[in-house]
Amino acid sequence: MRDQERRLRAWGIHSCLSPDISSSNINDVLSVNPTLMFITPEALKIREWRQVFLSEEFRKKILFDVDESNCISEWGGDFRPEFRLIGEVRSLLSVPILAVTATATQVVQDDIRKYLFLRENTLFIGIIPEA
Repeated sequence: MRDQERRLRAWGIHSCLSPDISSSNINDVLSVNPTLMFITPEALKIREWRQVFLSEEFRKKILFDVDESNCISEWGGDFRPEFRLIGEVRSLLSVPILAVTATATQVVQDDIRKYLFLRENTLFIGIIPEA
């Protein structure tokens, strides 16, 4: 996430990345009015963060982007179960979603659809970057 934030800043896009996901840090993060905000799935367990996500002001601005969405399938069980909370929170928001991964086997695609509550006709596009 740090690398993505640095690249965005170089392009003039204001973003916010906070390693502190505690509820006391919410106002600090929101006060800078970022164009993009990077958070970890663990923030979804904190009640105050959920309230921010569900607020009308926040929902007007949001596109829910799940980078490395293969982790929903691969890590969402015992290792980092918070990855499976992403779909629960996203389903409450009724906002657009983008799930990105470079490793979407059929099993991973099925898990992404299941845990993000996506329709069966969700489109997966694969592009192999030039070497």
